[in-house]
Amino acid sequence: MGLDIRVTGLDWEKTYHAPYSSFFRLRRELCKAFYDAEMFRIYEKANKASFPVAYPEEQVTVAEEEYWNNHCNDDFDIFLLHSDCDGKLTSKECRLIYNAIKDVTIEDEYFNGILNLWKDMLLYCAKTRRHLFFE
Repeated sequence: MGLDIRVTGLDWEKTYHAPYSSFFRLRRELCKAFYDAEMFRIYEKANKASFPVAYPEEQVTVAEEEYWNNHCNDDFDIFLLHSDCDGKLTSKECRLIYNAIKDVTIEDEYFNGILNLWKDMLLYCAKTRRHLFFE
């Protein structure tokens, strides 16, 4: 089980295929590189809050939610908050996300390589007007 990305016109090896945990780590590392420490802390807390049995004390406060909404980049958040199970990104969404992250790098070499793969896929979809499918 894992996340497979399908894009019509792109070969299998030019798209993303990995366990859900790797995609979660990629988004975590990307959030850390994109946002300040407070935004990253709120993102981490929100992720823990989605597992109430394991983390019953982790709930995002109204103040944290307001801080997020006042400081977030809506285009980047399309990617950051997208379901990792299914769905799609339209070519327009791919362009918005690509433009938001095109200059971002991740310190970890492995995840930076994966980020570059995502940038290639997003740019391809934006230029060719294709959808990017999460399967």
